Amino acid sequence: MENSKIDRKFFPLEYYKLGIYGNGRVLCFKTVSGKNMGKSSFDYTYENEEERGIMYLDLYLYRPKGSSQFQIIR
Repeated sequence: MENSKIDRKFFPLEYYKLGIYGNGRVLCFKTVSGKNMGKSSFDYTYENEEERGIMYLDLYLYRPKGSSQFQIIR
């Protein structure tokens, strides 16, 4: 698998705000300070033979009606 050749280092989850949308059924985490302000708090650096950089994972969680657990929106 090509993805297994990428070295990833996740940043700690800090300096974020919890965005609550859709009557409390959709959540996301956004960075609140620094040069990455407003971007997803789920980010990591990556490096492989060809390139390196930072990837931001826009991750939203959804709680279906009648459930107490959140699911990742794909």
